[in-house]
Amino acid sequence: MRATITIPILLATASVTAQAGPFKVTDQQRYISIGASVSIVNAGGEPGGSGSAGDSYRVPRDDFSAMNREVGLDGGPLGTVGYAGGRAVQRSSMSSDEISFYGFGDIFVQLVGSGDVITGGGGTSSGFSATFTVTAPTSVSLALGSMPSMVGNDFQFGLSRANGQMVWGLSSIEQPDGPPLYSFERRLELSPGVYNVGAFVGANYSIDGIGDPRAEGQFILTAVVPEPSTYLLWCAGISGVAALRWKRTTRARS
Repeated sequence: MRATITIPILLATASVTAQAGPFKVTDQQRYISIGASVSIVNAGGEPGGSGSAGDSYRVPRDDFSAMNREVGLDGGPLGTVGYAGGRAVQRSSMSSDEISFYGFGDIFVQLVGSGDVITGGGGTSSGFSATFTVTAPTSVSLALGSMPSMVGNDFQFGLSRANGQMVWGLSSIEQPDGPPLYSFERRLELSPGVYNVGAFVGANYSIDGIGDPRAEGQFILTAVVPEPSTYLLWCAGISGVAALRWKRTTRARS
């Protein structure tokens, strides 16, 4: 009777253990920001002018909940000499079986005055970093995508061990017979230990700059769950071992 109860308990325990996620997130830092400034200097004593504007948000380090935030400049005045607009976005989440990030930035600065010396521009950024632990060998899927960067725009990604050893640090994959892949998926094997994962999206614009001041990037790090058939085989194996042990115990008693 005792052995009959033991087998279901073993199977239930195995099932719960197999389904538990491998990621234990212990630390995180996340933020988004946007800012712009303009300065004009006129010769001959004529009035110039300057101005700046910005917005930002940072997640408290002890807050591990999902983030879906946006900060922006909606045509805000830069003093009396310019206007700025744009936004920065971050959507990120951390769970025991998936860590994900999406960042976007877009900004423009418009001048409404003139002068001999004109400086100014703006920038957006969305940053993410997390520290997590895996206690057993774990297969993960890394899905990564970004828009091709132009001058002043950037997407960075890094996955490394706590000692600094890089696991994956590329934002694109070079193809031997074609253009780089900016969207791809890779299978990675993580040994037990502490890991750091991070990403950064930045878009910048200057008054005399050219190009599209936008940047976008994302990643999803997901634990690879074995197929249901694998679970069944594993449970069947445990059941067989338990049954064999019960038979041996029964024979020994008889």
